Amino acid sequence: MALVYLTRFLPIDRARKLPGVPGRSTFLGSARGRIREDLDAAIERNPSAESRLEMALASPGLHAIWAHRLTHRMWTKPGGRLAARLLSQLARAVTGVEIHPGAQIGRRFFIDHGMGVVIGETGEVGDDVLMYHGVTLGGRSMERVKGHPTIGNSITHSRPSIHR
Repeated sequence: MALVYLTRFLPIDRARKLPGVPGRSTFLGSARGRIREDLDAAIERNPSAESRLEMALASPGLHAIWAHRLTHRMWTKPGGRLAARLLSQLARAVTGVEIHPGAQIGRRFFIDHGMGVVIGETGEVGDDVLMYHGVTLGGRSMERVKGHPTIGNSITHSRPSIHR
């Protein structure tokens, strides 16, 4: 159901069209591919993982990332910011991971033992990043500028906090 709701926020011009079917996109197919990519990254970076099913059902870090993908898409749409913030707070209550909907998160990002991870609004996380519990990508300024750190690609991050 959430994927159907998410398609409302996908711009038509960015959707891939199915051949011979005007107006229909393969968004669900690409979302399925992204979920599989996330699951494979989680299994690769978590030696105790037994299967994709286990990770999909029992990984709060993955649940937080998937919730962020939805809330980030909502955040970028006119009138979607309040709903994005409320949904991100619900995800925080359920997973223990707080990712602001405005944060930029790359592909194949995995949060292992996610409790206490915080990523602020202007935080950026690259591709192929592994992050452990307790990491805070927090800001140090009350000014409306980029105040959160940027984490590059292919990084394993376990420091308790980074402030820009």
